[in-house]
Amino acid sequence: MEAIRKLENIKLAIVFVALNVIDGIFTLALFTRGGYELNPIMRQVLACEVSWVFWLVKIGATLAFASLLLLVADRYYQQINRIFLILIGVMTGICIFNGMGLVQGI
Repeated sequence: MEAIRKLENIKLAIVFVALNVIDGIFTLALFTRGGYELNPIMRQVLACEVSWVFWLVKIGATLAFASLLLLVADRYYQQINRIFLILIGVMTGICIFNGMGLVQGI
Protein backbone atom coordinates (compact mmCIF):
# COMPACT_ATOMS: atom_id res chain seq x y z
CA MET A 1 0.00 0.00 0.00
CA GLU A 2 2.85 2.37 0.86
CA ALA A 3 4.50 1.77 -2.53
CA ILE A 4 1.23 2.58 -4.32
CA ARG A 5 0.93 5.85 -2.38
CA LYS A 6 4.50 6.83 -3.28
CA LEU A 7 3.91 5.97 -6.93
CA GLU A 8 0.73 8.05 -7.02
CA ASN A 9 2.52 11.15 -5.77
CA ILE A 10 5.42 10.53 -8.15
CA LYS A 11 2.94 10.38 -11.05
CA LEU A 12 1.33 13.62 -9.90
CA ALA A 13 4.78 15.25 -9.66
CA ILE A 14 5.53 14.17 -13.24
CA VAL A 15 2.25 15.66 -14.46
CA PHE A 16 3.04 18.90 -12.58
CA VAL A 17 6.49 19.13 -14.18
CA ALA A 18 5.08 18.29 -17.64
CA LEU A 19 2.48 21.05 -17.32
CA ASN A 20 5.25 23.48 -16.39
CA VAL A 21 7.16 22.49 -19.53
CA ILE A 22 4.02 23.12 -21.61
CA ASP A 23 3.56 26.45 -19.83
CA GLY A 24 7.17 27.35 -20.60
CA ILE A 25 6.71 26.58 -24.29
CA PHE A 26 3.52 28.64 -24.42
CA THR A 27 5.10 31.48 -22.44
CA LEU A 28 8.09 31.76 -24.78
CA ALA A 29 5.83 31.61 -27.83
CA LEU A 30 3.58 34.33 -26.44
CA PHE A 31 6.49 36.47 -25.28
CA THR A 32 8.12 36.41 -28.72
CA ARG A 33 4.79 37.61 -30.14
CA GLY A 34 4.60 40.57 -27.80
CA GLY A 35 2.88 38.90 -24.87
CA TYR A 36 3.35 39.94 -21.26
CA GLU A 37 4.54 37.71 -18.41
CA LEU A 38 2.41 38.19 -15.29
CA ASN A 39 4.90 36.55 -12.91
CA PRO A 40 7.34 39.33 -11.92
CA ILE A 41 10.21 36.92 -11.29
CA MET A 42 9.87 35.20 -14.65
CA ARG A 43 9.36 38.60 -16.29
CA GLN A 44 12.85 39.56 -15.09
CA VAL A 45 14.26 36.24 -16.31
CA LEU A 46 12.67 36.76 -19.73
CA ALA A 47 14.12 40.28 -19.87
CA CYS A 48 17.63 38.82 -20.14
CA GLU A 49 16.56 37.38 -23.53
CA VAL A 50 18.48 34.11 -23.11
CA SER A 51 16.11 31.15 -23.43
CA TRP A 52 18.33 28.65 -21.60
CA VAL A 53 18.27 30.89 -18.52
CA PHE A 54 14.47 30.88 -18.67
CA TRP A 55 14.43 27.07 -18.87
CA LEU A 56 17.02 26.72 -16.12
CA VAL A 57 14.95 28.85 -13.74
CA LYS A 58 11.55 27.47 -14.83
CA ILE A 59 12.38 23.78 -14.73
CA GLY A 60 14.93 24.07 -11.93
CA ALA A 61 12.43 25.72 -9.60
CA THR A 62 9.70 23.29 -10.62
CA LEU A 63 11.87 20.22 -10.04
CA ALA A 64 13.13 21.57 -6.73
CA PHE A 65 9.60 22.27 -5.49
CA ALA A 66 8.23 18.91 -6.67
CA SER A 67 11.20 17.12 -5.08
CA LEU A 68 10.66 18.92 -1.79
CA LEU A 69 7.01 17.87 -1.79
CA LEU A 70 7.97 14.27 -2.55
CA LEU A 71 10.49 14.29 0.30
CA VAL A 72 7.79 15.04 2.85
CA ALA A 73 5.10 12.96 1.11
CA ASP A 74 5.88 9.87 3.22
CA ARG A 75 4.92 11.71 6.36
CA TYR A 76 2.09 13.85 4.95
CA TYR A 77 0.73 11.73 2.11
CA GLN A 78 -2.82 13.11 1.94
CA GLN A 79 -1.79 16.75 2.27
CA ILE A 80 0.93 16.44 -0.40
CA ASN A 81 -1.48 14.57 -2.66
CA ARG A 82 -3.98 17.44 -2.35
CA ILE A 83 -1.26 20.03 -2.94
CA PHE A 84 -0.19 18.26 -6.14
CA LEU A 85 -3.81 18.06 -7.32
CA ILE A 86 -4.28 21.78 -6.67
CA LEU A 87 -1.01 22.63 -8.43
CA ILE A 88 -2.02 20.51 -11.41
CA GLY A 89 -5.39 22.26 -11.54
CA VAL A 90 -3.75 25.69 -11.43
CA MET A 91 -1.15 24.78 -14.06
CA THR A 92 -3.85 23.30 -16.30
CA GLY A 93 -5.75 26.59 -16.07
CA ILE A 94 -2.60 28.57 -16.87
CA CYS A 95 -1.85 26.34 -19.86
CA ILE A 96 -5.41 26.73 -21.16
CA PHE A 97 -5.21 30.52 -20.71
CA ASN A 98 -1.86 30.69 -22.52
CA GLY A 99 -3.05 28.30 -25.21
CA MET A 100 -6.07 30.49 -25.85
CA GLY A 101 -3.73 33.47 -26.20
CA LEU A 102 -1.74 31.60 -28.82
CA VAL A 103 -4.83 30.56 -30.74
CA GLN A 104 -6.18 34.10 -30.71
CA GLY A 105 -2.79 35.45 -31.76
CA ILE A 106 -2.69 37.74 -28.71
